[in-house]
Amino acid sequence: MNEKILYALNAVFSWLWTKPNKSNPDFIKNILVIKWDEIGDMVSALHVFDLLKKKFPNSKITVVCKPFVSTLLTNNPNVDVIVTDLAGISTKKIDLWIELRGTFITFLKSIFSFPKHRLDRGSVRFKQRGFQPHEVETNYNIIKPAVEPLMLLNGEIYLTNEENLRVNELIDGFNAEDFAIIHPGGRSNLRRWRSQNFAELIDYLWKNYQLKTVILGTKDERNLLNEINELSRNSSVIWETNDSLVVLFGVLKKAHLFVGNESGPLQFADLANIPTVGLFGPGVERVFYPRNEKSRVIHHILACNPCDQITCI
Repeated sequence: MNEKILYALNAVFSWLWTKPNKSNPDFIKNILVIKWDEIGDMVSALHVFDLLKKKFPNSKITVVCKPFVSTLLTNNPNVDVIVTDLAGISTKKIDLWIELRGTFITFLKSIFSFPKHRLDRGSVRFKQRGFQPHEVETNYNIIKPAVEPLMLLNGEIYLTNEENLRVNELIDGFNAEDFAIIHPGGRSNLRRWRSQNFAELIDYLWKNYQLKTVILGTKDERNLLNEINELSRNSSVIWETNDSLVVLFGVLKKAHLFVGNESGPLQFADLANIPTVGLFGPGVERVFYPRNEKSRVIHHILACNPCDQITCI
C-alpha cells in the first residue's frame, strides 16, 4: 500500500512538470537518477544510463543506489557520479530528475529541488496497470519521453583489466575447460528449488555432457552448497564467492550453462547471453524472466501468483 501511495504522489507531481522531450538536449546539464533497488533490478536498468548519455552527451549523470550494487556502475563510462547514501543527494541545479525506484525521502527531495523536468516509475506503472511487462521495458518506458527516438534494451557491465585477470584466475581454479554454474540460493525459501533436484542435475550434466558444475553461493549459504555437493554422485566445485559483482558477471560470461532460481545471478546470466534456465517460484509472471534467445523459464503459475504465503501455506 505504501508503494502505491508513493507511485500516486510521484505521478501527480510529474504531471505538473514539463516533459524533457520538449527541451533542447543541450539545456540538460545535470541528470539525477534514483535506483534504490536490489541487484537484479539494477541489472535490468543498465541500458538507461547508456541511452541518457547518448541523448545528452554533455550532461553529468548522477546515480543514487544502494551500496552493495554500486560496483555494477563503478566502471560504467555513462555514469559520472555514484551516491550510496540518501542523505548525500545534492538537489541543486537538477535539470532532469528520474525516479526509476525511489523512496518517500527521494520524492520529497525532488519536490523541494524544483528540477526543470521530472520522470518517475509511478506514472508508468499507472499506464501499465493490468499488464506489467518485463522490468527492462518498464525502465525504458520511464525515460522514453526524454530519449525518444532512441531505443536500447540491453545494458552492459564493464570490467577493468585487473578484474578480467581475477575472472581468469577463478576459472583456472575450477579445473574445467567447459563448466556449468548453478545458483541454488534465493531471497526466500519459496524461491528455492530442492537441493536434491540440483544434485540430480549435476549428475545429469556430467553423465550426458561431461560438463562440470560450479555451485555458486555466498558464505551465508555454505550449508546449502555443501548439502548439494554431498548429495551429488559426481565431483563439482563449490564457489563461495566474495568477489565483486562485476567479477561474478565476468565468470558467468565464460560459463556454458547457468541454472538458477529467481535472483540477481539469474539476471547476470541473462545479460551475459549464455544458455540460461530460470527457475521461478511464486513470483510475478514475466517481469524478471530471462530475455536472451538462449534462455528458458520454468514457472508453474498459480491463480494466486505472486504470493509470499503470508496468509496460507
